[in-house]
Amino acid sequence: MNEFLSLLKAAERKDSAKKAERYVLAAVMAILVGLVVIMMIDISRLQGTARVVNYAGIMRGGTQRLVKLEMNGFTNQVLEDRIDKIVLGLRDGSKEMNLIPLDDEAYQRNLDDTITIWNSIRAKIADFRLDRIDNREELLFLSEDHFTAADKTVSLAEEYSQRLAGRIEKLEYGIDACLIIIAVMFLRQLMHIIFVIGRNKDFRERDTVCGVYKRDYFYEHADNVLEENDKSLYTVLCIYVEHFKVMNERYSAQKCNTMLRELVDILYKHVPDCAVHGRLAADTFAFLVKKQTDDSWLNKLQEAVEQDFCYPVSVKYGVYDEIAGNLSMSKMCDRIMMSVESIQNHYGSNLVHYDEKVIEQARKRHFILENMEAALAGRQFKPYFQPKHSLHTDRTEGAEVLVRWIHPQQGFMNPGEFIPLFEENGFVTQMDFYIWEEACKALRSWKEEGLPAIPLSVNMSRKNFDVPGIVEKIEALVDTYELEHGLFHIEVTESAVSEDPGSVAKIVRELHDAGFVIELDDFGSGYSSIATLNELTLDVLKLDMSLVRKDDPTAENSALKFAVMMGKMLGLKLVAEGVETEEQVERLRGMGCDYIQGFYYCRPLPQAEFEAYLQKE
Repeated sequence: MNEFLSLLKAAERKDSAKKAERYVLAAVMAILVGLVVIMMIDISRLQGTARVVNYAGIMRGGTQRLVKLEMNGFTNQVLEDRIDKIVLGLRDGSKEMNLIPLDDEAYQRNLDDTITIWNSIRAKIADFRLDRIDNREELLFLSEDHFTAADKTVSLAEEYSQRLAGRIEKLEYGIDACLIIIAVMFLRQLMHIIFVIGRNKDFRERDTVCGVYKRDYFYEHADNVLEENDKSLYTVLCIYVEHFKVMNERYSAQKCNTMLRELVDILYKHVPDCAVHGRLAADTFAFLVKKQTDDSWLNKLQEAVEQDFCYPVSVKYGVYDEIAGNLSMSKMCDRIMMSVESIQNHYGSNLVHYDEKVIEQARKRHFILENMEAALAGRQFKPYFQPKHSLHTDRTEGAEVLVRWIHPQQGFMNPGEFIPLFEENGFVTQMDFYIWEEACKALRSWKEEGLPAIPLSVNMSRKNFDVPGIVEKIEALVDTYELEHGLFHIEVTESAVSEDPGSVAKIVRELHDAGFVIELDDFGSGYSSIATLNELTLDVLKLDMSLVRKDDPTAENSALKFAVMMGKMLGLKLVAEGVETEEQVERLRGMGCDYIQGFYYCRPLPQAEFEAYLQKE
């Protein structure tokens, strides 16, 4: 690799000279274009000058013939008009006769004299025709003067034409010289290219920034190594530079190239027994190495990169340990990079070993991300309703609206798989708005059908707090369906509050002031529960299922009991989640909990089943 880079630097020095030649070549080509344009203009003018000479001769001879006819009593008005038209064309130019005015001062002066004489001849002819005055002698003298002037006009036009021809000849010499220079320089460039390619075939196969093989050549050489040797003796390592695109935007290409070269140098020094190395993409490298006895080399490699690679990027490592079968290097690298995707944007998690489980997770992730928008457009997201059972009235007095994805081919999709992805990429805001509207539609239909108006709780993810005008949008949605704001409960998770307590508390307060009921979800699952209670304007406290399931019924005091007491002291309604046994129900009833939500009473139901459940109750 270092030999190639040294060779590359020598070539770069030659390239600087070649770059200067390219500037000269560009200048010569610009001169050539200018000369060609000037010559084309001059050729066009030369052709026009030839027509001027021709028509000047016609004017000269035609005038003599006209005077001779008139002096012998023959009138020829057509000839007179034609000569006059030619005279005007020679002076001003004529599209009809394709004449141009010549930009020669001597020619123009002489032409003006010729035209003056011509006008005198026309006047004498007119007098002769009208009065029959015998002025033949005057006409004869004018005719001679006109012939002399017209003859000089022809001569001056011919001289102008000769000068143009001479200039065109010089331009041809200049063009020939430029073409020779260009041909020589192109030949030098071609010889240079042939020399470089012939000198070292690595220039075709290797990346010019880092000196390692380009992707396709890496695959080719690595496959050859595996084909000629025992595959089980090798391991594949892929290196991914996270957020390299951001570096490209922030810094110059030269600095980014320097960064990559430094990284490859570190890797090359610390990757043991490397058989082949290559660059798969701008931010991805691959190494085929002989298998080591343990993974200590990977730990040393990570330590070396962390210590010596001083740039604000994270380096991820993916390893394919067991090479078997006929799987190509291309496929192995693809699988490694799918595994690496699972640790992207995960601080502190930098190494992943390929296994089928990771690939299956990556495939699911890809499937979800590729199908989420079509699922929303196709109404594959369905609202499910989980009843909230009152411990005071022993009836359903509300429900939480949960989202379920029913794919036409895959069937039921696990919310634990797609919701975290949507929260990560921001799609959760679109899905939430969709479910909120479905909840409003359900409340509206129940109202129109005369069913009991029970409040529905919807989840508001952390991303929704960043949506501009979120409070106004929620108000507009609920008002569109002419619903009381108190029937629309908004659940805020404790984790969402902990990320940005100030802005979340402000929005929650605005929603509460607008008449919406605010519920704090998952209370007891985080680290800032008590602080959260002080910061938010709340109506309902939802106790996380972990508090319920870990509660010791034999203990006099417990976290669950303390949470219930604290909620009561703050004047909040209490909902216990994840309740599954009668023993849990009775213990919560004894503590003074208000509502139960869990499988003990009912699992989440689709809308039709939930409506039947309400009617049955």
